[in-house]
Order: sequence, then C-alpha cells, then structure tokens
Amino acid sequence: MIRFSDAVTHEKLVLFSAVMLAFVACGAVPLRRHLFRNAFDRRAYGLLLLATVGMVAGRLVALRYRTRIEASLVGNLLVFAVVAAAGALTLIRWLWVVAILFVIGAAALLVSREHHLALFAVFTSAPMAVAAYFLWRQSRTRRN
Repeated sequence: MIRFSDAVTHEKLVLFSAVMLAFVACGAVPLRRHLFRNAFDRRAYGLLLLATVGMVAGRLVALRYRTRIEASLVGNLLVFAVVAAAGALTLIRWLWVVAILFVIGAAALLVSREHHLALFAVFTSAPMAVAAYFLWRQSRTRRN
C-alpha cells in the first residue's frame, strides 16, 4: 500500500518551492505600483520574498544531504517563524501570533511523524488565515 507521504520526494519539494519563488518574484512585476509604493510595502514584500528564498534554500540543503522530509518541513516552519518574528519587530506587532503558530506547527511535526504532511498543511494555512483576519480587521478600523 502506497501512502501519500511516500509520493513526496525531495525533488518534488524543491520543485514546488522553486515554483512558489517564481510566483512571488514574478508577481511583483504586475503589482509593482502597489508593492513598492512606500517603505512599509517594500519591507512587507521583502519579508515574503525572504521567507520563500529560505524555503527554497532549506529544501535544497535537504535534497543535498537527503535529510528526512519531516526535517525539511520543520525547517520551513522555523524559517517562516523567524521571518514572521522579524515582521513583528519591524512592521506589524500582531505578526507575533503568526510566528507563534509556525513554532507550534514545527513542534507538532517533531512530535507526530505519522501526520507530518497534514500538520504542515494546517500550520502553513492557519497562520495565513490569522494574518488575513488581522488585515481585514485593520482595514475596517481605518475605514471607521
């Protein structure tokens, strides 16, 4: 019986992260007026780009040394946590919540090897949902 996790390889992880990096980098071209309008937007985009580059770099190292897939995913979550913490220090305080969720996700992956792909999906999606909520709340506050 082939499990879903057996279909995940280092090569596929590197390819997926490279596609994400290309998406983030190329997405800046049509959105450059919005992304580079002011220092805040440039820093926010820079942090997103930094997180994506960190993901690619970590996965390339994992590919080179053939570390466990789980270790690569834990490394990704920790990179995301560090970048979110940097954003909390420099841009928006509520990014601490996002950073903490990424750390909790990394810890969950360390504890449960059996469900690492599902946990990675949850703990990369949940912080984005939290960030979307805070951005929505912030935009409503500005309008009122």
